[in-house]
Order: sequence, then structure tokens, then C-alpha cells
Amino acid sequence: MYISKLYVGTKHDFSMLKTEFPSSLPWFNNYILWLDSGFQGFDDLYQTNILHLSFRKKRAKKSQKSVLTEEQKLHNQSVGKERIFVEHSIGGMKRYRILYNRIRLKNDTTIDRIINVCAGLWNFYIST
Repeated sequence: MYISKLYVGTKHDFSMLKTEFPSSLPWFNNYILWLDSGFQGFDDLYQTNILHLSFRKKRAKKSQKSVLTEEQKLHNQSVGKERIFVEHSIGGMKRYRILYNRIRLKNDTTIDRIINVCAGLWNFYIST
């Protein structure tokens, strides 16, 4: 549905989302979102119709254990069942060798176009 611009180097998905979609605007009001555990704090910044966010274990001290409840585990499993389609699509795009290997081009616009073409080819593949 959406492919952001290219970010060079290591950058976390949530910080890229905050850059692409400033929290001052109502971007996600009419959407149901399925997010993985890397987006903790999303509900504090953005308003959504329905948000399905995975639970994360709390950081435990050496003598303590951090455990998720059975309800939280079931919720994470249901979120994972929906998100697996996204992960498979990313993996499907990487089947094209130009994305699988390191891209040594210096022009970010060309790299963005290559990614968009691979995404379009993968969408065409799964639609047939």
C-alpha cells in the first residue's frame, strides 16, 4: 500500500514512521493497524480507528523473570497471523536479485524506482 523513500544506513522502523507521518496530523484515524512490537508507544502519538499491537516482555532484573500472560500470548499470535502476509511480501520482493544483492548505485531516485518496480512485480505475481 505504501513504500517510503529510501533511508540510508541503520534507522529504526518507528523513527522512519514518525519522520514520514508527523503526529500532528490525523494520518491513521480511519484505519485498522496491525503493528509488531517494534512500534511500542505508537498509541501515545497517533490516533487510530483500531490498533493491534504486539505485547513485549518487560525488561527484567537479574533475579526476576518477565513473563507474558496467556491472553497476551494469544493476542501476539493473532497479530502475527495477520502480519505474516506483510513479511512474506517483503520476502517476495527480495526474490528479485537486484534487491537481494547489495545495490551499489549512488542515485537514491534510481534505487527508489527499482524498489517500486519490484513491489509492483510482486503484487502482479500474487494477484494472478
